[in-house]
Amino acid sequence: MAHVYRAAIEQILQNMPTAEREKLLAAFRQAMDNAIDQHAYLLPTAADCSACHARKL
Repeated sequence: MAHVYRAAIEQILQNMPTAEREKLLAAFRQAMDNAIDQHAYLLPTAADCSACHARKL
């Protein structure tokens, strides 16, 4: 299904005026950056992993 969404988005982007496309892509990049930052915050750090694995030994 992802290929269907990708094809649709590519077609939309090709048919948008440049200014609108740039605004949309900037908003998308910002949303992706925020989502990545939030997800990365939830992941354990290397120190967390080392501490956990050290307790199991």
